[in-house]
Amino acid sequence: MRFPMVFAIGVLGCGKVHAPLDGDAAAPAPDAVAPDAIVVDSATPDAAVDAPPTTCGNGMLELGEDCDGSDGCPVGCQVVPPAGSVALRFSGTVTLVEDRSSVFSGRIVIGTPIWGRLVYPTNLADTDQSFALGNYAYNDLDNPDATGLWMTVADWQFSPARGSGSILVGNGLDPDPDGFYAQLGNGIATPPVAALQGLGLNLVDPTRTALAQDSLPRTSFPGVTAWATHTASLYGDNAAGLHWAVQASIDHLTFAAP
Repeated sequence: MRFPMVFAIGVLGCGKVHAPLDGDAAAPAPDAVAPDAIVVDSATPDAAVDAPPTTCGNGMLELGEDCDGSDGCPVGCQVVPPAGSVALRFSGTVTLVEDRSSVFSGRIVIGTPIWGRLVYPTNLADTDQSFALGNYAYNDLDNPDATGLWMTVADWQFSPARGSGSILVGNGLDPDPDGFYAQLGNGIATPPVAALQGLGLNLVDPTRTALAQDSLPRTSFPGVTAWATHTASLYGDNAAGLHWAVQASIDHLTFAAP
């Protein structure tokens, strides 16, 4: 089964990221085999942190957003994901904007920074029987703040709402690539955005070395250089013919566990 190379997007907050375990260099975690994999030692006690600063670089501290763990991100901005879940945080810049109806009033342009996070429980079930593709569907109706994709770009924050999504993990078999794709339907934007349809995160490795299997990454994740395609995107359309799309190139990934 081919892993879909889709036009997709995503965002959770800051989590404390610890140094890799000594043993990880000799024996990488089975979820990922990329040499620059980001490994989290969730057993290491969290150190006490100072009170959060008034800004975390993206103006979203009041909503629990983070600055993705990149260089210069204050420790106080790093929010730990919920128990039993992990967070994949990312940042980058917008590379494509289609907005002929001026939904964003020119505020989102090529080069605009974007922050995002994907948060998922590690016990999601694989609904695909293939050993080359894992399909992990989720429903966040009961707790839309705990699972899904978040994104902050310009004046807008995009987050899950009353809906469901899925994560596809492709352990590519020749000629198919390795891939990791997360999508969210029924998102919500603050302030509101007309015709919002979906958010997605799309990572593809045609060399088939990023992932060792189709299971959900639980303890480590390949770094951004392991992926030839590393994009986040969001789009909207409606029956009245309104259409818009935003795509960004991801240049930083951070993996965090409680």
